[in-house]
Amino acid sequence: MSLNVELPDGAGNHFFFDIGENKRQLAFFWFPDAPDGQPGISHPEFIFTEGSDVSAVASMNHLAFDVPIEKIDEYRDRLIAAGVNVSIIINHDPEAEEGHESPELTETTMIRSIYFKDPDGILLEFGAWGDAALELDGRA
Repeated sequence: MSLNVELPDGAGNHFFFDIGENKRQLAFFWFPDAPDGQPGISHPEFIFTEGSDVSAVASMNHLAFDVPIEKIDEYRDRLIAAGVNVSIIINHDPEAEEGHESPELTETTMIRSIYFKDPDGILLEFGAWGDAALELDGRA
């Protein structure tokens, strides 16, 4: 379910998107007179692994969606087939030597992720929690 609420006097729109069980909503605003986004300030300039992922305080850095770990490769392939610039698969691993990223999925991998941008430049992540992370939060 999604809902579009027009703001008074043509001031813009407030969009609500169902992201699960018809109870969880993700909300965005659109303002016709808003300035353009500023990469590196209002949002990261590049996708993960292709430059800085820094954004200003109070900006939205990225939005992450929890996906099944066995689907990461398929989702990446489908995004690439659709012409979307997608990061390599990142294995976030606190035990890895460089930048907490492991080239392989290991028993200490916390999250296995891919990053890409939506048509408005919002950085998105599909992240699958690994067994190590599941054990930490009691889900395993």
